Amino acid sequence: GGVRADGKRQSQRPDLKAATKMRVNGKQLYDEPVIGTVPGIPVGTQFSSRTELIVVGLHPHWLNGIATYTTKKEKGKVTATVCVAIVMSE
Repeated sequence: GGVRADGKRQSQRPDLKAATKMRVNGKQLYDEPVIGTVPGIPVGTQFSSRTELIVVGLHPHWLNGIATYTTKKEKGKVTATVCVAIVMSE
């Protein structure tokens, strides 16, 4: 694998390369976390990889299975946190 300008290794996985290119070119469906129903993604949609979940805005992490989002802050204090977990199975 190659090395990027910032010294980090480039991924050899085609799914991660495609997702990175989509993000860089502004083609990722949602850049910010979506809490609740994701417009355009019907409930029950099945995904074949975590990368697909990232591209459509359902999950932010390449590796972590659990993500936390602060949904509301009042006077600098967190008043609500949402945890999202994904389960990958065949």
